[in-house]
Amino acid sequence: MSKKISRIIGICMLIVAVCFILYALNNPQASFNMPLYLTYILYGIYAIATIVLLIAPFKGKDEDEYYEKQGYKNENKTSK
Repeated sequence: MSKKISRIIGICMLIVAVCFILYALNNPQASFNMPLYLTYILYGIYAIATIVLLIAPFKGKDEDEYYEKQGYKNENKTSK
């Protein structure tokens, strides 16, 4: 997955999460028909996925620069 796509997906997931929290705060009568512990597990997985997608593009930058300095080419990148 490219860095740009990862950032876009992460930002979209963050926006959806914020909208969900705002909706949940304004409508406390709405609920899920599942155990509370399962709801928390799903929230945790969603939060971890969002964080990974937002941080991952910045982690790979040093590795790409290292291999470029060593003379390796990244075949996944398109050259212009």
